[in-house]
Amino acid sequence: MIDQNAAAERAEALLSHQPPISAEAALVGDPEDRGWCWLCYWTLATNVSGQTHEAPPPGTGPILVVKDSGEAHYLGSQSIEFELERAAEDLRRGP
Repeated sequence: MIDQNAAAERAEALLSHQPPISAEAALVGDPEDRGWCWLCYWTLATNVSGQTHEAPPPGTGPILVVKDSGEAHYLGSQSIEFELERAAEDLRRGP
């Protein structure tokens, strides 16, 4: 089972190896426990130290890390509850 620290590491690896955009991105805050998964929020790295805090670019939501498998995926930009439900359905269906 993936703990909070491991979830953050998996999310950072996804940001590094499959960046959602060309700019550098960084995690913001601690992963959020959602029962079966962790949600890891991120922003553009340039915004972490600046005055303004911007959300991820349109079309890309937080990173979901599945507790049982450690799989990390970007969620879409719909509501978090909608995206979590869709991700759970996709995981139940399998590849």
